[in-house]
Amino acid sequence: MSPQGSAHSATLAIDMNDVLSNIESAIMHQKAGDFDTAEALLLDVLSTEPSQAHALLLIGLLYLQMQQPTKAEGYFEKICTQNPQNRESPALRFWFDSLLMQRKFSTACFLLKKYMIQGNELSYFHDKLIRELATLLHQGNIEVALDGAKHFLAMRDLELDALRFRIAYVILTRGFHSEGMELLKPLIKASGAPSEALYFHFAETSLRSPDHSNHFSRLENLQKYNYGVVPDFDYGAVKKVKNKRLRIGFLPLELVDANTLLYIWGGWLGGYEKKDFELFGYIDGDVCFGTVPDFTNVFDRQRQISNLTDEDVLSKVREDRIDILIHLGAIGDRPRARVYAGRAAPIQVEAACVPLGSSEFDYFWFDRTVVPKETLHAYDGAMVLADGPYFCWTAPKRTNTESKLPFDRQGFITFGSLNRFVKVTPICLEVWSDVLASVPNSRLILKGGQFDETLIKNRILSFFSKKKVRPDRLSFLGPTDQVSHLNIYHDIDIALDTVPEQGGCTTLEALLHGVPVINWCYDKRIVSRTGKTIYETLKLEEFSTNSAEEYVNLAKKLSRNPDTLRQLRKKLPAKLESSPLCDAERFSRTVQIGLKKMWELFCDGSRVPIIDLADKSV
Repeated sequence: MSPQGSAHSATLAIDMNDVLSNIESAIMHQKAGDFDTAEALLLDVLSTEPSQAHALLLIGLLYLQMQQPTKAEGYFEKICTQNPQNRESPALRFWFDSLLMQRKFSTACFLLKKYMIQGNELSYFHDKLIRELATLLHQGNIEVALDGAKHFLAMRDLELDALRFRIAYVILTRGFHSEGMELLKPLIKASGAPSEALYFHFAETSLRSPDHSNHFSRLENLQKYNYGVVPDFDYGAVKKVKNKRLRIGFLPLELVDANTLLYIWGGWLGGYEKKDFELFGYIDGDVCFGTVPDFTNVFDRQRQISNLTDEDVLSKVREDRIDILIHLGAIGDRPRARVYAGRAAPIQVEAACVPLGSSEFDYFWFDRTVVPKETLHAYDGAMVLADGPYFCWTAPKRTNTESKLPFDRQGFITFGSLNRFVKVTPICLEVWSDVLASVPNSRLILKGGQFDETLIKNRILSFFSKKKVRPDRLSFLGPTDQVSHLNIYHDIDIALDTVPEQGGCTTLEALLHGVPVINWCYDKRIVSRTGKTIYETLKLEEFSTNSAEEYVNLAKKLSRNPDTLRQLRKKLPAKLESSPLCDAERFSRTVQIGLKKMWELFCDGSRVPIIDLADKSV
């Protein structure tokens, strides 16, 4: 190399060292909050190296911190223009985030279209949009949220069906029924409607609607449609051997703190005779335990399915040669209906109170109370009637054994509901407002995932104001850790159940803390009869009412009898814990008998309409 070439290379190395030194120094000043110095250093770099990607990205982020998004976007755009094929560029993502924060939805849409974001690359942008819409709803900006949704849904080639469903799900869970259903309609009418959309459309129209007249016909129609899937299971490959070790699969399982269904699943997941059963857990999402029961050790084999499509999960279950696959319910927006509709196992069991509605379920596991005889025709499969309640509850540790009545220290009756907001329907608010109007000076505590959101609080207060109930008689509490959540019962004299979809775990938590729950057995739907099952098991049928009038009258009667409330506060916890509702060993024995009977019938090629597990000859 010539002396001149060597000198030139040395100069470039020195210049590059200066660039890197300035960038490192800028980062240090930025972290220290000295934005002006950081800005000067980065501008100095860009004056000599205008296309230096690190400096462009850093100064863009710096301007975001300095609340100057327009300047930031200019630098992000430079990076994207330099390398338009890099669709995973951090600059593109920061640019998109900045536009969302400024509510520039149309520009954000244009950005995705310009850089042809598609396929798996879309997931990040979809997730950010959904979170931003949820934030807007949390702040009470429903109009802005819907406007943003419309901009994105007006675009082409953005996997709109999946995005439309996710937006609808966020809106529906905030109680905006009509708006959410409008978003779902185009999906429901399409021939290839996403199974999630069909399921939640069914849930919203049939399970939480005050009008229950068409619930069972909707369930029958959904079962006939079977999510548009034609099952192709090879029964000939199944070895029909009695008395073998059965492979039992549970799908989907969401093993996270937020899933209170874990307390209900204890009897299903524990206590198996290992010589007779091999358990497979199909985990959907991250595993995160804090205070909920940890069931990770009960499975012989675990499968992580969160990144798999329904079709991939279907194949995985078949590969595992599962004999009986059980649906216990789900809390998220992926019910995995198509796995069951495609027939993943020779025997499939529905044990969730919100049924998926697939024709490929062979058995429904419930009890005589939640499934009255006259509704059996609606279920496309045999009914397994449990010996006792259809579920078993793993009681959490009581946060306080103190049994003093809040009325004694406060001087007024406090009602409360810790149910999820999605269960709080207009008919529910109607009867609650009648209760407060009928019990002078009483209070109502509402606690849950969305009760601290401005928009939701205002809607509820507006409803109660029509009954002349003052705003200061209502308290709204947002989400907390479980211990703090359960501690709220120490401030509640009487709990009010939701209508028409009742509480399950929430009712049991109240009873565990000595708080009676006023229940309304609204109709013949499963979700409207869980409370009745609880009270029949405890032989406390007087707390399950049959009309709005009875509901309000019971609230008034209990409010006028603090001695009764004091006795209940002392007796209810022990009564619950000693009942079949909390007897996991008993429930597990019943489950194992039921599963063996299903397999025996399958091996014989037999089919019966009902397996009654109370019949000791089974």
